[in-house]
Amino acid sequence: MVVSVLAEGLAFAAALACNSYHAFMGWFGFFSLASGLWTGVVGALTLSIVPERLRGTATGIYFLFTTLFGTGLGPYAIGALSVDTVSLHRALALSGGAFLLSLFALLRLVRIVSPRVA
Repeated sequence: MVVSVLAEGLAFAAALACNSYHAFMGWFGFFSLASGLWTGVVGALTLSIVPERLRGTATGIYFLFTTLFGTGLGPYAIGALSVDTVSLHRALALSGGAFLLSLFALLRLVRIVSPRVA
């Protein structure tokens, strides 16, 4: 799971650094593939730490928040940031900070949950 998140970050950074359209599309395609690899693992991890009677609720909350923040708030935040920085390129580069924050939170969660699951 951590490998897929790191691959996603690498592809995102490489796509932003490209000057060629074809290279950008290649890296963006890899980013799109890598960004979907970790979602199943997180869903399974969520279900493994939640009691059986609350699994439906946990799944619903997981999908609600990933949809609200990922597809709902994400494009709006990047658009607002691009207006403030007067550059979409700069706004996307600054959003990498959110990636680092989420990677740190993911690594912390793995350390907390690993002894419980094993």
